[in-house]
Amino acid sequence: MPILTSYAAAQIAGVDHDDAMVLQTAHTRLLAAAARGEIDLNDLARTELVARGLGPDGRWVGFDAAAAAHGL
Repeated sequence: MPILTSYAAAQIAGVDHDDAMVLQTAHTRLLAAAARGEIDLNDLARTELVARGLGPDGRWVGFDAAAAAHGL
């Protein structure tokens, strides 16, 4: 598996490089748990999008529709 740099991640996501560097501010224990497979960062992202009422594309759809769209 190739190493994905924050610059490459920003290009893939279509965001500024600074936005893709958010993991640099994440607590080490959170990152280590994710790296060990104890925490799924994708699940955390889906849960946060639902909490914001956003669908998988990041657009407002409402809380119920977001939960349904993310399978929660």
